[in-house]
Amino acid sequence: MIFTALLIYINIKIRRFQYHTATALANKAISPKANLLRVAAKYGYTSLMRNLLANDAQINAPVDQDNNTALILAARYQHSSIVQILLDANANPNLKNNEGDTALHIASCW
Repeated sequence: MIFTALLIYINIKIRRFQYHTATALANKAISPKANLLRVAAKYGYTSLMRNLLANDAQINAPVDQDNNTALILAARYQHSSIVQILLDANANPNLKNNEGDTALHIASCW
């Protein structure tokens, strides 16, 4: 009973988050899927990243207003498992963000 109530509560919170995220991103021209890629790459959520890739996420598309890709963010935050997942999915390590940095350049600074 408590478990069911907790699941309902979590589901409501997730739906509200998705609505507010989608609304905010619509104003910034970043898709909700790209935002989830950004979150997974920045915080190292491997299961979320695998799920997004299994659902045809565009891994080489910019995920923020600085034109960072998921691979650039994963390299910046030193999530080697996410970097490996993205490289295995053929993410391009040579794409540049607005500062001219590539994931390869950022990873070489570790």
